[in-house]
Amino acid sequence: MLVSTSVLLLASLGFIAYELVTYRNTMVENLSTQAEIVGINTISAVLFNDPTSAAQTMSALRVKPSIVSAAIYKVDGKLFARYVRSDGLTIFQMPEQIEGNTSGYRFQNGSLFLSRPIVSEGERVGTVSIQSDLNEMETRIKRYVSIVFGVLAISMLTAYGVSSRLQGRISEPILHLAKMAKAVSVEKNYSIRAVVDSRDEIGQLVNTFNEMLTQIQVRENALQKAHDKLELRVKERTRELQQEIAERKRGEETLKEYAEQLKIVNKELEAFSYSVSHDLRAPLRHVDGFSQILLEDYAEKLDEQGQSYLRQVREASQKMSQLIDDLLNLSRITRAELRRESVDISRLVEAVAESLKKTEQNREVEFVIQKGLAAQGDAPLLRVLLDNLLGNAWKYTGKRPQARIEFGRAEKDGKEAYFVRDNGAGFDMAYAHKLFGAFQRLHSVAEFPGTGIGLATVHRIVHRHGGQIWAEAVPDQGATFYFTL
Repeated sequence: MLVSTSVLLLASLGFIAYELVTYRNTMVENLSTQAEIVGINTISAVLFNDPTSAAQTMSALRVKPSIVSAAIYKVDGKLFARYVRSDGLTIFQMPEQIEGNTSGYRFQNGSLFLSRPIVSEGERVGTVSIQSDLNEMETRIKRYVSIVFGVLAISMLTAYGVSSRLQGRISEPILHLAKMAKAVSVEKNYSIRAVVDSRDEIGQLVNTFNEMLTQIQVRENALQKAHDKLELRVKERTRELQQEIAERKRGEETLKEYAEQLKIVNKELEAFSYSVSHDLRAPLRHVDGFSQILLEDYAEKLDEQGQSYLRQVREASQKMSQLIDDLLNLSRITRAELRRESVDISRLVEAVAESLKKTEQNREVEFVIQKGLAAQGDAPLLRVLLDNLLGNAWKYTGKRPQARIEFGRAEKDGKEAYFVRDNGAGFDMAYAHKLFGAFQRLHSVAEFPGTGIGLATVHRIVHRHGGQIWAEAVPDQGATFYFTL
């Protein structure tokens, strides 16, 4: 209704504007003709200086009720003769721009003023000036406005009747579909189905919605069965492992096998979850796609309420798609690649050094840190790496009255490597192969506390960055750890 009314109103305004301009031009042409006729008929009176005869000639203008007044001016600009409409209420007064001997026209103060020259044998002998009111034009415009309002009223009633018939056919199925989608979203009941009443695009949307529910129900049942089977497998594997633990009495080896079995089961669960979640996205794309087609191609056939219900269908499908995306992201966590970026590694070392100083403020430790060193890698993991290496240097220099810890980069064995050097306890290189194993220690806990896992963590981080790590040391003279990224 709004579109129909706006288009008709703009067209009508354009038509009225065109009629107004055209009628004004017609008035000027007609009044100009009248002025030329009066000028031709009064040439003799002007030449023989007979104003009475000229006034009688102009009295014929009374047949034109729209002409308010007229006047003839001599060449010197003086008034020669005048005609005033019989109502006697109008005083003839020409605008300054077309007074006297000038020619032209002008609309002013609700009147049209026009002047034309009186020419005899190619010589100008005077000027005819006429004033006409605009009552006829105003009456014409009012008539056009009345017609426009009548056409608009009839058009609005027609548009209302057509839209009322279409509204029920289109919005009711969409309302039903929106209720079904809400019930599925809230109750998680995938067994319900929407009723198909037509074979058009809306019917196709309802069919696609029902197919989506069918696929989701099948996937849900398969997922539940697979989950039950996998749980049963986990229980069976756990029971088997427990029996093996009891039989073999090999605690450490049995724990490793148990962890490996759990890892395999978790990977199977993860892979299955990824596959199922990926397959669920296809029917959702159909629902969202057909909903978008309805909104873009049939918006003019839908009222605001119908469009609102269709948008709710799209929002529900997009929300479910986002939930599936979240499941996929969760399954990728264990396989996620490193977030490589440019890292100011010198600044990271300075931050770790400041943290270490705050832990034992009474210690005198000299930190020598090479400035401006950068690396490509995962900043959080590199922070963990430096925490462990610098933490070890801090720990093993604890018995030195003048401790020194140095960080920098140097060429080692033909390649650039970062290093952490200290003048602490050091170690015997004969046991260097045990450095990066889990729970391996080269000093007693009584001498230096720790769990033996720090360097194993460092080794894992360096390995994930595609690098290498090694150490050089002399007992009681300190140690240097080199690593590449």
